[in-house]
Amino acid sequence: MSALAMLTLSDLPYHSDKIPSTTADAVDAISKILKFEPFHTTKKDEYTLQTLCGVMLYRHLAQPRRNKVMEMIVNKDHIAPVDWWELRAKCTDVLVQPLWGLWSLTTPELESILKDQKNLQAIFNAIGLSPSIAAVVDLHNEWKRAKRYPEGSKERKYGMRSVFLRVPVVLIVTSWAYVNAKQLSNTQEELDRRTSNPKSSPFHK
Repeated sequence: MSALAMLTLSDLPYHSDKIPSTTADAVDAISKILKFEPFHTTKKDEYTLQTLCGVMLYRHLAQPRRNKVMEMIVNKDHIAPVDWWELRAKCTDVLVQPLWGLWSLTTPELESILKDQKNLQAIFNAIGLSPSIAAVVDLHNEWKRAKRYPEGSKERKYGMRSVFLRVPVVLIVTSWAYVNAKQLSNTQEELDRRTSNPKSSPFHK
């Protein structure tokens, strides 16, 4: 375990001003980044902190170090049984799809993803769709305007048909815009933890 014991906060791409210096608080901070709060451990000690650092760096580790991370995770004398399977899932999920764990991405990867998300958001904004109910409200208002025309009139018929045909598209695209905006926010948050006070990780190559 000596080799893995070298995996500490200093190996992560975060400066000390983004992660608390005390062990217990650092465990809580990393657990929040990994998105499983509250994190239940038998004790928030150096062993737990090293294990979490191993989880965060898992995607970038050589196989012997990955095996050691898994050994530390399943050591139930230190890691509470309620959480060990979640830790394993965090490791394996990012091997399948790194985007499932933004914390596993390198800073250049994050910057590339953020650029794509901003470009997509610009397209949504250009066509008047945003992550809100505004587009749906506009459709509802158009529907009400169309219903003001006399029954059987051409204006009422085509106005209501136009709204009806656009509803599925607007709902789908608006939902997509919302998801993209949320992902953009999450990516920016992770990137801010690194670039506000730039620091690289020796494992992010």
